[in-house]
Amino acid sequence: MSSARSSAEPSGHSGRARPRELGGDLGAGVLLVEDDRGYAALVRAMVEESSLAELGFDHVERLGPARDYVLRAGAGCVLLDLSLPDAHQLEAVKSLRAAVPDVPIVVLTGLEDDGLAAEAVAAGAQDYLVKGHLDAYHLAHAVRFAVERQRRESALARERERELADDLLHDPLTGLPTFVLFDGRLQGAISRAERNQSFFGLLLLDVDGLGDINREHGRAIGDAVVSELKRRCSTMCPWDSIMRDGGRLLVLCEDLEGPTDAVTLARLVGADLRETGFELNGRDFSARVRIGVASGAASTTPEVLAEEVEGSLGRVTDHWPPPPAEGTRVLGPERKTQLEVLRKEIDAGLDYGLSLAEIELLLDGKVLSEEIRDAAWLYAWAVLEASARRRPADLVHLRKRP
Repeated sequence: MSSARSSAEPSGHSGRARPRELGGDLGAGVLLVEDDRGYAALVRAMVEESSLAELGFDHVERLGPARDYVLRAGAGCVLLDLSLPDAHQLEAVKSLRAAVPDVPIVVLTGLEDDGLAAEAVAAGAQDYLVKGHLDAYHLAHAVRFAVERQRRESALARERERELADDLLHDPLTGLPTFVLFDGRLQGAISRAERNQSFFGLLLLDVDGLGDINREHGRAIGDAVVSELKRRCSTMCPWDSIMRDGGRLLVLCEDLEGPTDAVTLARLVGADLRETGFELNGRDFSARVRIGVASGAASTTPEVLAEEVEGSLGRVTDHWPPPPAEGTRVLGPERKTQLEVLRKEIDAGLDYGLSLAEIELLLDGKVLSEEIRDAAWLYAWAVLEASARRRPADLVHLRKRP
């Protein structure tokens, strides 16, 4: 435009340390970036006769000074001409948006071009006004709309950032810590073990065949299996830190009395998981859980623990008998009641001192389906496996006493 003049300072209110706020929390009032002084005076008059008058008005003639001004003092809304000497059309929008992404921009142009308008909005502008059709009412309406829309977009962006940050720290499915948090807790456990002269254990629980469950029954069932495993681990080890990594859970158990207690803990947790299976949507899933275990003390490093727990995966559980039924099975209410009665009888027999062979004879003397008999025998075996019938609820006795 013919009357262009370079200006690094705003043409009005230049002595003000910080312009008045627009809408309460977005900084300054209206900043016009326009190299035509005559049109700038017209826009100033529109602002002063509209509801924007109380918000203040400033004017600069180049994009560079506008960017510096907004970075220094802020702006409630920027009215941006697309024909500036130091920026051509959408370059001005992109440059200003990159410098101050939270400040709303309303584009001013003499071109009636719907395509350019759409491109300007896509580049980050909140609205688009044609100079020849502008009046005080429509200018005020466009500025208010731009401010409100930018507020909503900024709030959504902050919420997305919080969600992304939370996803980095917590697993969306289970709410468990991710490795970012878990690594810090592991480092803390090593420090506390050194300070308290205690031991800690790291258990790795791997759902074997989770991919097959996902393929056969759907991802929702696979996720439900992982969620159920997390719930039961949290119930058995409420004082411990648990992390999820796909179909695996890592359990950090602190304040153990000795290095072998981590193995005992792994056997107890594994026996409880094995004896009950996974009941979801009326089905019993016999997903096999493999367990690895590592014991840590003051001199341990996270790298050594990771290598040890991976190397031991399955040693606690690989010698166990196979599940009584592969895949899934449906237990009706009557069979579930029957199994509960059998478990009570088994508990009473074990309290009396019966061996596993005697329990097997007891089951042979009953009219049972093979499925119920196998489930009852496995329950008896798992109880005996749990080291002198010490149940997961009693795991606290493995902890280091003060």
